[in-house]
Amino acid sequence: MSATTESDQIVRFAPKPYKGIAGIVIGSLITLAGVWLIAFPISTVFFHPSGGEDIPGPGFLERVTPESSRVYGAAALIFGSWLIWFSRWPRWGKRNAAIEDYVWGLSQELGRRFGLRNFYSVKDVTKLVHICGYRMEFVAYAHAIFCSRSDFDEEYRLRKEKLAYYELRDVVARRHFADAREFDAASVVRLARPRSEEDHERWIGAAGW
Repeated sequence: MSATTESDQIVRFAPKPYKGIAGIVIGSLITLAGVWLIAFPISTVFFHPSGGEDIPGPGFLERVTPESSRVYGAAALIFGSWLIWFSRWPRWGKRNAAIEDYVWGLSQELGRRFGLRNFYSVKDVTKLVHICGYRMEFVAYAHAIFCSRSDFDEEYRLRKEKLAYYELRDVVARRHFADAREFDAASVVRLARPRSEEDHERWIGAAGW
């Protein structure tokens, strides 16, 4: 019987379906319709799903002038843009939260378990992401942050979705390394390591304060 527990097993990265795609498609169509009405206003009929208190019933038709259609176009443009943003934001938020967890939490786990290294193996990074309970759906970012380019390319060489090593590192490079994408894992570990009181006093002394 293998001594490896279920929590220690490697969980392979498999991108989840993008659930917000329907909202993006619908939002794009509404936005295009709004742009079209603004650029080419027409006299047309709009259906209102609810008549409100003044007009009882399930809805009513309203005939609008070309000038009024521009107002509807502007409203459609605003609503469509909002729908696109709303559909994409949960994904962005989850991705950014995962990357922050990798930088500030996973980096310290890697340093504690394997010591300070320039790069860690894809296997070790994936294993710790799973054991520590970080998001597996964005584990490719963890691989790009903490693994060498050669190991990353080898891991994703046969995947259907082609992932670019440096594009995944861009978020961390912009936020913490002045856009320098050649940072190594040791730099991230040091960045996220809490400053000890002794280090703080040494830094204060070196600054002459």
